[in-house]
Amino acid sequence: MAMRNLDTTRRVLARRLRLLAATAALACPAAAQTAGDGAAAPTGVVALPVLDVDGQAAQSRGFVATEASSASKTATPLLETPQAISVVTRDELDARQAQSLGEALRYTAGVRMEQYGPDNRYDWFQLRGFAADTNAVFLNGLRYHFGNLTGMLEPYGMERIEVLRGPASVLYGQIAPGAW
Repeated sequence: MAMRNLDTTRRVLARRLRLLAATAALACPAAAQTAGDGAAAPTGVVALPVLDVDGQAAQSRGFVATEASSASKTATPLLETPQAISVVTRDELDARQAQSLGEALRYTAGVRMEQYGPDNRYDWFQLRGFAADTNAVFLNGLRYHFGNLTGMLEPYGMERIEVLRGPASVLYGQIAPGAW
């Protein structure tokens, strides 16, 4: 039994040393980078031109949103988006003084919040009749998994809440068929 523990300890230590060596190698600066604009590039290295990318986030002022980013993953005007999207703006969240996702989406079409009554531990909700609290919530474009220990999403730090319904909801992968 002692030999097994010694072998396991050696394997764990070897794995940790490999991980430490890989981390140290990644932390070293790249040798191909040159400092300054006037420096000549070494042979075999292609110098790429500078690329400037300008963009802006979907801004909403007031209760009526004019843009949504969930249907196409870009800031597209709602009038040009052929999808059913509901947007709860920051001003609307402030006016309602919403303290939970249930309070924030209480008046949104197709969303059934607080189906077991108001709960200050978890957010339970359905989108178009399907349970959506398990895999249909995205935070900043990434899936947010509600687990037993996750608790609630609080709308305090949210800029807006978008509910995307219909076929465009599969843009984000396998989720409940109702929406996200």
